[in-house]
Amino acid sequence: MLVKQRTMLINTLRGLMAEYGIVVAERPRHVGELVAILADPADERIPAPLHDGLMALVETLRGLEQRIERIEQQIVGWGRDNATCRHLITIPGYGPILSTAMAAMVIDPAAFTSARHFAASLGLVPRQEGTGGKVKLGPISKRGNGYLRRLLVNGAGQIARNQGAQARRLCARQQDGTHRLGGDDAPGGLPQPAARSVVPPT
Repeated sequence: MLVKQRTMLINTLRGLMAEYGIVVAERPRHVGELVAILADPADERIPAPLHDGLMALVETLRGLEQRIERIEQQIVGWGRDNATCRHLITIPGYGPILSTAMAAMVIDPAAFTSARHFAASLGLVPRQEGTGGKVKLGPISKRGNGYLRRLLVNGAGQIARNQGAQARRLCARQQDGTHRLGGDDAPGGLPQPAARSVVPPT
């Protein structure tokens, strides 16, 4: 709930300042740029009455940030003392929030006969649609624990992004190695031996 309130305040701050041509990049980490503009006495792009209201909005946002930080510290502290949470956090994509949420909500994993049943409890099953005996599988049903499902989807997305970044770095290194070997300029497309450097490696 606090995170939703923080998002609402950030969007309100961005929207009101954008009406006066003050736009910064998305993501909460860029809100500090808007706050710095409001704190600059030499910047007079925002009228005085609105400026005072936005500063009150910033103070509310700071209070929310402090409350969220305290709650996150409490969650991490509880997870350190919980054996299940310490085990879950070793899974790729699992952070303190997802691990503690899973340990707190899934009290008895043995209640699910298989992983498919657990996925179904989260709504991670295709919705079945069709008539005349022909069933078509649609998007996920979203009829389970939406909070855990969202955390799992975010964790999986982070893994996919990390793997994509690793693949891009590997591809860049391979291409760089091909260029150093002269693969592009070699006759007949065959790589040539790399030229030895005059400067010895340090």
